[in-house]
Amino acid sequence: MKGQVIITYIMRFLVGMGLLTGYPQFIALVADYTDKRDRGKGMALNGIMMGLGSIVVFAVLAQVARKTGLMSLFYLAGAIGFLGALVSRLWLVDRMPKDKPKKLGIKEIYRVVSKSLPLKVSYLTTFIARPDTSTIATFLILWMVYAADTYGITQATARGSMVMAVMGFVSFMAFPVVGVLIDRWGRVPVLICGLISGSLGFCLAGVTQNPFSPVMYLCVSLMGLGVAGAVTGANTIASEVSPKPLLGSILGGLNTMHPLGVLFFLQVGGLLFDKVGYTIPFMMKGIVNLVWGLCVLALRRRVVLSNL
Repeated sequence: MKGQVIITYIMRFLVGMGLLTGYPQFIALVADYTDKRDRGKGMALNGIMMGLGSIVVFAVLAQVARKTGLMSLFYLAGAIGFLGALVSRLWLVDRMPKDKPKKLGIKEIYRVVSKSLPLKVSYLTTFIARPDTSTIATFLILWMVYAADTYGITQATARGSMVMAVMGFVSFMAFPVVGVLIDRWGRVPVLICGLISGSLGFCLAGVTQNPFSPVMYLCVSLMGLGVAGAVTGANTIASEVSPKPLLGSILGGLNTMHPLGVLFFLQVGGLLFDKVGYTIPFMMKGIVNLVWGLCVLALRRRVVLSNL
């Protein structure tokens, strides 16, 4: 059993490495292939594909695992990853900037980010908002498993997967609207609305006593809207204010905030889940989203002016 646990951690490490080396490049490519007029739509289309992937995973593949076993999903995930790498190698055109930076490292990235309010807002928004999907998926399914006997529910994990599929579907439908709003209304207002929407979803889940209640579908829908608005807004702002020669490095740093946020909120949420109550992690996440949303609201004029 101990050896199996070690293998599981090694697998998680490899998957994490894959995400960190692959995911940031999508945002950088969208920034390279779009201009300011349609960058929001480009970032939204990137999010649409993420939402579509969530729908397939939670609504389809999770049900496949019930019939064929979990190992089949590992093989399928590996095959999909290999296919993605092959398509990228054969047909993707890389657009490197002509002007390359003289210095390239963590210190240089920190110097640029620390002097730019829009980048700091983008980084903190990514740290806070992008872990929302991981947070709700982890603690909602845990809560359902613990409460299944109380409410006479069987296959609690499958029920949780269906709830998460709704969140993925809402995000999928929201991204096109978010892309249009970002280009017409503004990056910062959409980002703020995303944070507040996610906050409402988490707080509503925090006061819901039954994890199997239909209200939970409304909660995850608000969270899905929140993720679409906050993440797309943060990505768009960061891609626009980053110096071109450092675009890939700064967006890589931006995406590093995601696993750091996941680590922080899952660790704190896990302690609250065990020691205080099942709904407390949701309340904690909702309060954090709300506080940061109000902070960005107070700073919105400075962020917009810095972005001009």
